Amino acid sequence: MSRVLRVTDDNYKVIVDNGSAGTITLDTTADESSLQGTVVVRGNLEVQGTSTTIESTVVTINDNIIIVNDGQTGNGISASLDYKAGLEVDRGDYNNARIVFDDQLAFYTNGASGTGSWKLEDANGTFLPLGTNSIRSDSKLNLTPVSSIVSVEGVTNYEENVFNYSGGIITDPGSGHVLDDDALTSAKAVNDLITYRLTDGVSVLTDGNTFVRPEDFDTSSSPSLIRFVVDSNTRVLMYDDRTEIEDVKIEDNEIAPTATNGNLALSANGTGSITTAFPVSLAEITDPAAPADGTKIYAKAEDVGGTGVYFINDNSSTGELISKDKALLFAMLF
Repeated sequence: MSRVLRVTDDNYKVIVDNGSAGTITLDTTADESSLQGTVVVRGNLEVQGTSTTIESTVVTINDNIIIVNDGQTGNGISASLDYKAGLEVDRGDYNNARIVFDDQLAFYTNGASGTGSWKLEDANGTFLPLGTNSIRSDSKLNLTPVSSIVSVEGVTNYEENVFNYSGGIITDPGSGHVLDDDALTSAKAVNDLITYRLTDGVSVLTDGNTFVRPEDFDTSSSPSLIRFVVDSNTRVLMYDDRTEIEDVKIEDNEIAPTATNGNLALSANGTGSITTAFPVSLAEITDPAAPADGTKIYAKAEDVGGTGVYFINDNSSTGELISKDKALLFAMLF
């Protein structure tokens, strides 16, 4: 049978006068070992004390915001509380885990800085990892690895989620070599991309229709070279054994035109001169054809002129230049 104790016009107090060990027990089990029955508090419940222990396995709270460290005064969480407040999880023999607000933890956000940040830590204050599939920022997302790096450690072949790979090498199966335009790359992915650019015959230095492009025999079946193109015009070809600049070829210590029977012109600027501080050697050749304009100087076997240096001009006049001694002799004879 139910019993009702009604106090209508005053407060009701139950006092256990037994020092600090006094206990008031509300027992709905009829002294049975199994827990049963319910204690219902209609109205507000205020607990005044330093510790509240709840052994429930399921706790349901209607309040949408739980306040901890209530009553804090001053600027920030007190030093006596290690500047932290939050929730702690008992992990048995492991260090307990906490999610706390740390008023001493520095932050850097969009050029601003200060202290006061959320932190996942164990009972010793050591950072703990966070597992999630999304982090949202209302502006630029700042990552601050103090004196370290941002890493994808623990992910197998992360770069293969960013670029198309085949046999450990970036490749283009026809749909492009990039798998995800928005993916963050790793150092290995960047290194592999550079290798791909250098070995796949793709322009590695490009600005519009001006670029530098390596072309290897193993991929083109043509002699290996580096091509320099300016405004879609090939200006320099660097081969393994020579370099061709416009219509001029430089090979070993020889400068020659690239075209067969082509002319090589050495020109000074304005009224300047072509000078050399060393002898000029003329190899012996057969008589050349007359030039269209001017005079050709060449060498062949020495004749009566005693020099072995000959000329032929645009009028087809030809002859051997005469040495000083031969000139004096001819003057006396003729």
